[in-house]
Amino acid sequence: MKQRVWIIKFILAGILLGVGLFMVFSEDVVYLMTGAILVVFALFRVVPLLKTLKHEVSRTIHLIEVLVTAILGGVLIFASLQLGSDGGNTNLWGMIYRYGLGFVFYARGVIYFISTVFFQEKTKILEFIMHVVSISIGTAIVFNSQFDASFIGIFFLIMSIIGAAILTVDGYGGYKKYRLAFKNDEKQLENQPKKEKTLPLEDPQEERTYIN
Repeated sequence: MKQRVWIIKFILAGILLGVGLFMVFSEDVVYLMTGAILVVFALFRVVPLLKTLKHEVSRTIHLIEVLVTAILGGVLIFASLQLGSDGGNTNLWGMIYRYGLGFVFYARGVIYFISTVFFQEKTKILEFIMHVVSISIGTAIVFNSQFDASFIGIFFLIMSIIGAAILTVDGYGGYKKYRLAFKNDEKQLENQPKKEKTLPLEDPQEERTYIN
């Protein structure tokens, strides 16, 4: 089964690319994917954050951020269902999407700097750069009146293409190894010496009983 993982990778690459293309033309799917990502991003951070943060106030701030992010994710999932069924109030959901997403990025950066500056939480240079970028993205989203779900749809498409390409290359490598292993097995079978069948020799001294 391990040798045939490449089949799953090829299938996943096709699904990923198909979903990415579909999201460009369907805003309700973008809402759904964004909401699902926010919920997963929030909930799977709860336990590690609460266990590793040293100060109670810092834990409380992060917990509030996680809860708000998860609630926003749930709202966007609900919005996707409304848009998919009867269209809903597109202007209202568009504003919630824009300001909500901007808030998530901006709050993540601000809370990071609060934790590192006021509570001396340990950090790394890469995390510092990422959270500066997060604040910049959040600000750009909020103050860009042209921003809507289609921008994120294009971003998802780009990520889908990259992900599909990685899976395809990895799957190709797995398929190549599978074919080489199959070829080596065939060569080993061909090189094995053929066993000749030998008939048992009759013992001349063996007593036989003849029936007349």
